[in-house]
Amino acid sequence: MSSREDRGRYRGRRRAPTPPRTRYAAVGLTAFVGAGVVALGTAAALPGTSADTTGLTATNASAALTLGDLADRQAASDRANRATDRANPAAVDSPDTGLWLLPLRTYTVTSAFGGHGASAHPGMILAAREGVPFVASHAGTVVLARWAGGTGNTIVIDVGNGTRIVYGNSARLMVKEGQHVEAGDVIGLVGSTGYAFSSQLYYEVERSGTAIDPVPFLLSRGVDLAQAKQAIDS
Repeated sequence: MSSREDRGRYRGRRRAPTPPRTRYAAVGLTAFVGAGVVALGTAAALPGTSADTTGLTATNASAALTLGDLADRQAASDRANRATDRANPAAVDSPDTGLWLLPLRTYTVTSAFGGHGASAHPGMILAAREGVPFVASHAGTVVLARWAGGTGNTIVIDVGNGTRIVYGNSARLMVKEGQHVEAGDVIGLVGSTGYAFSSQLYYEVERSGTAIDPVPFLLSRGVDLAQAKQAIDS
């Protein structure tokens, strides 16, 4: 099978901010002002005493001003944090979490990643009966659903984080470009279109535009593509 020339490339947490030290400073200053008010009231209540409130009043005023500044700074900091979060939505993106599934339940691996006769192979060949439905391995957006040369009727699903899953040689496409699918949704029927010599599903995983071995990739997500097993069935 011709791999990349015929089909082309398909390229496709927000940490809670630590409370600023100024907040703790504000609490300390509040306690200091409260203590000053208590002292002033006590001095005024004692007989024969005349409290000098000039310096204390000045201190209170200064403390109140400082607290106001701190409040303003805190508000500004909160606004900045919210702006940063909006500007960096990818910080909370977790594209590799969630359900991962086998594309087929019954198949035979006839060609592993990197080997297809004498030529390098960017995907795997899963032989299966003609017309058997295959499903999306993971939720994502369909970015291609049409004829694509050597892989025949081909579906490419962008699952996020620079990862795309390619399903080729389909007899029939069951999705459209731009459509969102969930893991387990039927997206096509096994076929022999393109350069396929028999009924099969061509399966490829791309990371940042480069084909990678699907077996270790899926094993880390609870799916054993080589043995047709998945953790969800355990």
